[in-house]
Amino acid sequence: MAAPVTFLNCRFLVAIDGIPVTSFAEVILPDARAAIAEYREGNENNAQKSAGAVSYGNVVLRRGVTTTNELSQWWQNVAGGKTDKRNLSVTLLDEQLNPVRTWQIANACPARYAIAPLIAIEGNVTLMETLECAVEGFSAA
Repeated sequence: MAAPVTFLNCRFLVAIDGIPVTSFAEVILPDARAAIAEYREGNENNAQKSAGAVSYGNVVLRRGVTTTNELSQWWQNVAGGKTDKRNLSVTLLDEQLNPVRTWQIANACPARYAIAPLIAIEGNVTLMETLECAVEGFSAA
C-alpha cells in the first residue's frame, strides 16, 4: 500500500457567492467542535460520553488591498444591519494546479473587517485587508 500524498500549503482557490474570483494570500479555515456530554448509568464508575451540538470557529480571509471593494462592501452590508450570508469554497491545488481537496463553508457572515496599518517605510510591503466571518457549517468535499 502506497503512503498518502501530502500537499504544499501555498496553492489554493477561494470562491465566494456573489464575488468574482479573487486571490487570497491566506485563508484560515474554521475549526469544528462537538460539545461532549458526560453521564453515568446506575452505579457505574466510568462516565459515558456522547457528542452533542456541533459549533464552528470563524473563517479568516486575508488578501492584498485591490482596486475592487467586494469584501469591504460585504462587511458594510452587515454593519448596516442587512443579513448577508454567503457560501464559500476553498480548493487546495497540487503542483500541476489540479484540485485535490475542497472545503465547503456554509452561511458565512462577516464578523470583523480590518486593514493592516499603513506604514511609511521603504520597500515593497503589500497592504493587506482581512475579513473574518462567522460560519454555520464546514465540511470537506
